Amino acid sequence: MGSCCSTFSGSHDLRYAKPTRTPPDACAPKCGVRRLDTQFISTNRPVVEFAAQDPFYFGPPLSARWGAEMMRAMDDVWANIEKSTFPFLIVHGMEDKLCSIEGSRRFVEAAVSSDKQLIEYPGLYHEVLTEVKWKDVLRDVMGFMNKYCPS
Repeated sequence: MGSCCSTFSGSHDLRYAKPTRTPPDACAPKCGVRRLDTQFISTNRPVVEFAAQDPFYFGPPLSARWGAEMMRAMDDVWANIEKSTFPFLIVHGMEDKLCSIEGSRRFVEAAVSSDKQLIEYPGLYHEVLTEVKWKDVLRDVMGFMNKYCPS
């Protein structure tokens, strides 16, 4: 099995060249891999229309480097899950097509914190604070924050 690109080490005579595997982010870090679809950010149509017109929102596709760094960060989180003793709240739209809710569920289940909470919002997409029901989400987030940061 090959990778996105291969490099050769050794002599310039390719009969003696030895292929080595190079991760895609090393050989083409800015290579566009995937463009996110704005229709999946929110069920709130004005938000989606605004994002579709904003060149900085979903302009260039995600790069190979971005993908590789995201995977490394996720590996680091799972490798250190036993250190998750801090209180946390995760809010997640149940119809999110950009990030699987299973990852949030798995994280909450694996985390060792004694105060951990996942609130799932039926019908909401990825950006729960831009949804029509954003006030419900904000109320839940503020309730959690007020528990630890009373005014």
